Amino acid sequence: MTVLCLDQFGQLGGAQLCLLDALEEFQRRGWQAVIAAPALGPLLSHASALGAATESLELPHLTIGTKSLGDLKRYTLQVPRVVQQLAELARRLHPDVIYVNGPRLIPAVALAFAGRRCVFHAHSVVRQKSAAVFTGSSVATTGAEVIACCNFVAQPLRPFVSARRIHVVYNGVRDCGFQRKQSNRVGIVGRIAIQKGQLEFVEALRTLHVSGVIAGDAVFEDGTGYLDQVKQAATGLPIQFIGWSDHIAEIYARLDFVVVASDPFEATTRVIPEAWSSGVIVVALRGGGVSEIVRDGENGFLATSVETGLRRALATPPAQLDRMRLTARSDYESRFTVARFQQQIADLIGRKLPH
Repeated sequence: MTVLCLDQFGQLGGAQLCLLDALEEFQRRGWQAVIAAPALGPLLSHASALGAATESLELPHLTIGTKSLGDLKRYTLQVPRVVQQLAELARRLHPDVIYVNGPRLIPAVALAFAGRRCVFHAHSVVRQKSAAVFTGSSVATTGAEVIACCNFVAQPLRPFVSARRIHVVYNGVRDCGFQRKQSNRVGIVGRIAIQKGQLEFVEALRTLHVSGVIAGDAVFEDGTGYLDQVKQAATGLPIQFIGWSDHIAEIYARLDFVVVASDPFEATTRVIPEAWSSGVIVVALRGGGVSEIVRDGENGFLATSVETGLRRALATPPAQLDRMRLTARSDYESRFTVARFQQQIADLIGRKLPH
């Protein structure tokens, strides 16, 4: 059985890490996996190292987050070229299932793979109403099963796709190794981009006179200017930039609190279950998919600003923090392991395989 996995990015963000996790399970089940994505970035090389065949796609560049009219016009004009690439893959590979790991390829998939078995994995919410209509209509045309990483992400698609074809599967992550913490070390982890709130993190630490760590990099080119802004704002402050690391457990071992300062459109970032697995307390802004899994005062803190959330967390008695760590670790073990995620994703894709 051949599963053709399509991704809109070649860089490694959360969605691409999820794809690589799922790929391991595809291999265990004996499926032939082909990953097609832009060549820019390490995704294809990582997939190849896991035993998958790879294909390079040429896709139009769009900004991350809200799209301008220019973005939408440019993408629409280039859809025929993307359709041609996908149709050529279909002729050569004869895939049994098309697994689409993000929304930008769905319109082209609807045209290139009409009548074929499809699964669409939605990792982020479609923000604009026009984009939601465009994406939802394309998903409906494909007849795809939809995997959403949280209910918040699924919601804009519900008017277009029947409830029986929408499945909420929360991200699963590898165990970062539980440790008890007692030293008030604060950090923010993940892709550096305006949507992730590193600038708000810096300003909160300035007000609170607390040192901190920023772990991550501007993975997508949209974030390079923002990274410069963050570094400029942190000048003279006790904030360490440690860049991207493939050894994420080592980063969490240095922290007591991790801030999730994303905007209200955030889904359920992988950072939260990673922190829970390691004994790091999550301080997150309310909204989006974050509020689906973080229970204020039980497995983390929810706040309306980074400063108020951190101020509250840092003033919490150690015994209460220990109880929260144990609750968060229990939530990780029961709901957010990588094994659970891999099994659920592969089971849903397997439903689309011919029998």
